[in-house]
Amino acid sequence: MAPYSTDMEFPTAVLVVNSCGLALSFFALVLRFWARYVRRSKVRLSDYMIIASWLFAFGLVVSENYCITVGGIGQKMSTVTAEQLLFSTKQFTVVDVCGSLAVALVKISILDFLLSVFSTHDRFRIAAYVLMGITAGYGLSFLIVSLAGCRPFQANWDKVSYPDYQCINTSHFYVAQAAIGVTLDCLILFLPVPVVWTLSLKTSKKIGLTFLFTIGILICVISMTRLVYNTREEWMLAHFTEYGGIACLLGALEANLSIICACLPLINSLFTSPEGVKSTADRRETSAEDDLESARLHRQVDKLYPLNSMTTRTSQSEDPAWMRQTSISFAQVDSNNFKTGDEVVEMGRLGEKVEPYSTINVTRSWKVN
Repeated sequence: MAPYSTDMEFPTAVLVVNSCGLALSFFALVLRFWARYVRRSKVRLSDYMIIASWLFAFGLVVSENYCITVGGIGQKMSTVTAEQLLFSTKQFTVVDVCGSLAVALVKISILDFLLSVFSTHDRFRIAAYVLMGITAGYGLSFLIVSLAGCRPFQANWDKVSYPDYQCINTSHFYVAQAAIGVTLDCLILFLPVPVVWTLSLKTSKKIGLTFLFTIGILICVISMTRLVYNTREEWMLAHFTEYGGIACLLGALEANLSIICACLPLINSLFTSPEGVKSTADRRETSAEDDLESARLHRQVDKLYPLNSMTTRTSQSEDPAWMRQTSISFAQVDSNNFKTGDEVVEMGRLGEKVEPYSTINVTRSWKVN
């Protein structure tokens, strides 16, 4: 077996990118939970899903790096021994499982987070749940195919020893996986955009939120690149180790960047909230979540209290001294004591930081002759 050496430029680059990506995704995960702690918000399903996603991303990166350092992945086929190829193909079974689950779980995490932010929009909620179900089916189906794609199971990596094996077409499998992944990425990416532009926010804030939610377009680009490479079946079989290096690079990038992008909306509050890393004197605009909550509040208030302009109106049939005075007021809750997420306020979920109450004061007076 040819020993690994540092003059293998391309494999070394993959090792560095994979390891740095994993470290950055872990750092993003830590900041995400720090933001939860600072904002006194409950841990949601999205948080559990993203932890599980990072654990599978960790397994993915470790397996890929092991393929590079031991299995000859990323080198030319002419320099790789049969023993190295056998090791790499066996390790790629682990890579397929970890990669499929890491990507599927982070998609579910993103959808659950979006549901917590836009839960009052019925159409959005239905679309998000449908996408969540499709994503769960996507991850489960590819997990099953990865494990049961060959009979016997050992034929997944050693077809020479089992001449009567039966396997699916792995090239078609990878193309289908990449194509469905690209479609789901694009749908999830643009799902919140129409809702953001219906909120009662300044145009500059709408643009900022749109950018925050669509920064995941990098994931779509990576998924499309994987799809292009997976369609080159003949080249993939003839240059398996070189293709494997590209697949390792793109697979780890997709998983780690997905985790980072999923954490960005929450991390943003750390740099804009007074309790976060960077203090600011403006408490009215603390984060992207606060902007969304403020806009959502206005929409709910319009539904619950449509009498925005109850003013005194006199008619010819009414006594001129008749007066009516109506007021609707809201109480601001201390930002240190409120909880975000799934708390339901009476008459509808209005938002995390504001709870409504109404008081109607009626004053009448008559002239006495």
